[in-house]
Amino acid sequence: MKKYYITPNSSQRHKAEYVLLSLAVIQIIFLLIFNVCRMKYMVNFDSSTYLVQVMQIWEQGTLLIKDYYYSTMLTWDMPTLLAVVFYGIFRDVFLAYALADDVLIILFVLVLNKLCNDLGLSKIAKYLTFIAIFATYQYGSVDYIEELFVNGALYGFRIMFMLMLLDVLICFHKGRLAKKEMIVYGLSLIGFFLCGISSGIFELGCCVFPLLLYEIFDALEKEERFRIRSFFNRGMLLVCGAAVVTMCGIVANRLLGLSSSSAMGKGTMSADGLGKNISNVFVGLFQLFGWPQNSVGIVSISGILAIASVMVTLAVMLVFVISSVCSFFKKNIVGEQRIYCRQVFCIFFVNALLFCFADLTYGSITFEYRYWLIVTVPVFLEFGILYDSCKGYIKASYRQFLLICYVILVVGISICKNYGMWHVDWGGSKYDGLMEIAQERDIDTVFVYSDYFNSRVFLAFAPEGMEVFAVNNSSIDDTGSTWINDQLRMPRWGNYVKYDRDCMSLADEHKKIGIFIRDYVGEDYQRLLAKAEEIVPIEDGFSFLVMGENYMDFIYGVPEEGSSHSRDYLNWGYDRKNLTLDEKGDYVSSGVSGEILFGEFSTEQEGLFSADLTYEILSCQVEEQPATFNITVTSADGTDQSYHVVLDAGGTKASIKDFALQKGDIYRITVEESDGTIITLKQLDYYQGS
Repeated sequence: MKKYYITPNSSQRHKAEYVLLSLAVIQIIFLLIFNVCRMKYMVNFDSSTYLVQVMQIWEQGTLLIKDYYYSTMLTWDMPTLLAVVFYGIFRDVFLAYALADDVLIILFVLVLNKLCNDLGLSKIAKYLTFIAIFATYQYGSVDYIEELFVNGALYGFRIMFMLMLLDVLICFHKGRLAKKEMIVYGLSLIGFFLCGISSGIFELGCCVFPLLLYEIFDALEKEERFRIRSFFNRGMLLVCGAAVVTMCGIVANRLLGLSSSSAMGKGTMSADGLGKNISNVFVGLFQLFGWPQNSVGIVSISGILAIASVMVTLAVMLVFVISSVCSFFKKNIVGEQRIYCRQVFCIFFVNALLFCFADLTYGSITFEYRYWLIVTVPVFLEFGILYDSCKGYIKASYRQFLLICYVILVVGISICKNYGMWHVDWGGSKYDGLMEIAQERDIDTVFVYSDYFNSRVFLAFAPEGMEVFAVNNSSIDDTGSTWINDQLRMPRWGNYVKYDRDCMSLADEHKKIGIFIRDYVGEDYQRLLAKAEEIVPIEDGFSFLVMGENYMDFIYGVPEEGSSHSRDYLNWGYDRKNLTLDEKGDYVSSGVSGEILFGEFSTEQEGLFSADLTYEILSCQVEEQPATFNITVTSADGTDQSYHVVLDAGGTKASIKDFALQKGDIYRITVEESDGTIITLKQLDYYQGS
């Protein structure tokens, strides 16, 4: 290949450096300001749980929150722990997490700057790298910029720890491991431990193992013949140290009985779905940089941005391929830059294999494209490497042209996406206003009975001293477990579940209870409206109900272990026939003979129990037996034991005493009425013990 020896114009180079540095600084400052000013409006389904953890860690004074159901991971390898410190100072969870995100950005800049310097990048190449990494390609809930630097910033620290290890390895292969590098290595080990205890095998499989693979390759390449001792170089030991520390974190997670990483439960892709999965993985790379999920007009702004995202994706792939080929087969990428490109190739190779052959799709119809972040961020440094390494092979005018085109492309995308991101309001202003309604009425316990998204996001907006819980009655919960239809549950995933049990638990604590409920047509909605002491209509399809009692009943049937009394209001968990709601929210029969109430439950409890049915007979034709209250217990061997009591026409309570239950028994609750009987059913109380 013909070489072009160009004498650079010093003045033009300095101008280019200043322009690129200014663009990078402006984007970084924008992200810093955005976090502080707009954090509240970006809260979504995922980030809400991180905010809840921050508040609960501080208020409970423990890293392991009580009465909380962790989802797929802890959040100790995220800005969460930093946010706890800021929350203790400012008592504003949105500001606290925003400042933690800003600290992450600053640390990321420092690590990236050191790595660029240790790679010997020119200033132009370094600033090009900064522009590429900190650009706003996409800002959705699982998209590029949010996963790295704003809102939840799920991957920011994880990728930073990887870059720190890469930098230490680069310095080692350069023959330099000074005190500064050992400090960086020590800090990275702390990070890998946090990743292990929080995210399980994620960092081990996606980062440490690929670098171990590179060190093996490097040892084999340097030796003429295989020798065991060649593998025990300091580079290998550095990577093994990271692996051991990460494994210690994983073991600690298991020993402490903490949540397991979602990666631990993943399996391989089935044979019939393998081809589609491989194509989806490729599509996911385009999605990461802004390719829309749904069709958009080509000549619209969204369409232009979509085309721009394609160009960025193709540039990333092209740079990676050229850098990899040159590092293995050409001589124009040498030294530490050659080592780095080979390391990135190993990271890409291992992760691409995992993406293609593992079943990693669960929240997206194509592929969980955010996983590409751990690959693409290191690739962006290859932009700078390739820019510097091609000086002697490509004319300066061509290099400048390509540089200008890419910078204009990325900056243009960032400007458009930054504008859109700044004006996002996913409910922050609405949720704030709703919580003020509860505060004005001195409510200390709020249930948000809505779709799972709204109900969980609400949790992040709970003011100090108020407990807020997500509620829904979906037939499929967040963990994938099927419920019996129409059974009320607190979604567990990422939810504070202090009162995930019988409605009596709150009544006994004399809590002032409110319910934010999304308006819908349904019997349950009408029942809660009838039971409310005050109804505050709210825009956007919500109402706020001030309740005199707790009607959020999550346990049906006999008391759970540790409790002696439970109460059912005969709605969730029971089938009703010929029963309608009255103005008080109770169930009134139609006078048609037959079974009007049915409930079937299994039990893990053993012992004697009693059941009290509260009712009122409004009219009847057969006073001797207007209705009966029945309990039938079916044991494991199939035998039945029946209990029943006739309802007194002038009474208000019917009791069945001392029915025996063994673990695994099935018991059925029924109420039957005679023809012409009009009866109001109010509640059913269960008691443990004789």
